[in-house]
Amino acid sequence: GYDYATLAPDWMRGTGERYSGDVGSELLRIIAQMLVLGVLLGWAFGWMTKFLLGFVYNSRYVEVAAIIGMSYLAFWLAELIMGSSAVLAVVVMGLYMNLHKSAISPKVLLFLHEFYEMIAYALNTLIFAIAGAKRLEDAPKRAKVYAFAIALWLQRHNRGVAVGAHSNVHRPCQA
Repeated sequence: GYDYATLAPDWMRGTGERYSGDVGSELLRIIAQMLVLGVLLGWAFGWMTKFLLGFVYNSRYVEVAAIIGMSYLAFWLAELIMGSSAVLAVVVMGLYMNLHKSAISPKVLLFLHEFYEMIAYALNTLIFAIAGAKRLEDAPKRAKVYAFAIALWLQRHNRGVAVGAHSNVHRPCQA
């Protein structure tokens, strides 16, 4: 949700009145609010995350929670409070953290990479389950239930095999 600050002017919403203002100033205001504010917010949250990680060393749960929590906070603050581009804020924060990845402990960096891979697989599974359920909307009710159960079982089974095979191949050797 965008708040009142990013709503289109009345003349764009079809209220019937002609626009008598300056289109250029409206465009510049929206670009400044969405683009510039999103980039600045992402940079600020990246800097704050790097600063906070300076107080922690080799605490994987604290570092991962700080990075994910600051990402969500940046998204929420940009989207709902500031009325700017939340996606751009999170992307800029991620780019800033990638540039300063030395702020993350070395052991935690590997854990963070594996954690993000696990989250990506879980979300990928969820997206395909939702897409499969949407495809079954036109089928009869009983066929929907059976088809969805079979598709979900097959997908979970295949995803589990893929994740298991992938994680064992790429895991570093422990001495």
